[in-house]
Amino acid sequence: MRLLTYIQDDQPLVGALLDETTVLDVNAAAYSLASQKIDASSLKGVLEQGDSALQIIQELLDEARQSRQLYEISNFLIPLESVKLAAPIPNPSKVVAIGQNYIDHCREQNAPIPERPIIFAKFPTSVIGHGDAITWPPDLTKEVDYEAELGVVIGKRARCVRKEDACEKGDRKAGG
Repeated sequence: MRLLTYIQDDQPLVGALLDETTVLDVNAAAYSLASQKIDASSLKGVLEQGDSALQIIQELLDEARQSRQLYEISNFLIPLESVKLAAPIPNPSKVVAIGQNYIDHCREQNAPIPERPIIFAKFPTSVIGHGDAITWPPDLTKEVDYEAELGVVIGKRARCVRKEDACEKGDRKAGG
């Protein structure tokens, strides 16, 4: 399941990718069709509701695949190309980052590969949506370096989790 936040009529909405080109409007579909109601007003709120909310969204996705025409008529399906993607969680409480976490980047900088992760924090206000402009004060620097980021939302408290225990269910895989 791939969840997202998108902007429609200047409002952030929760969506789920039905396929590579189509977004399910989770809030509208859940309000109209789900037997158990969930608060899908924000992705952060959905995650805070736990597995039961995610199960409802999965059921809506399954139904939309089986009854696609009904979902299209009901305007619950939106072409991905027509939406503005926002940051999935636009207001995270914290952002923890790992520096020099891939070998090629270390080599590009002629830096030694760290023996332990280099952990640092970023300000939550640095989170932007897909395609948003990256801005900085012009008197700070004339040039910025490129960087790729991968965000991971951990929906449950986790501490000292072993690699083999990172996914509690076999069907949960990155991007799936």
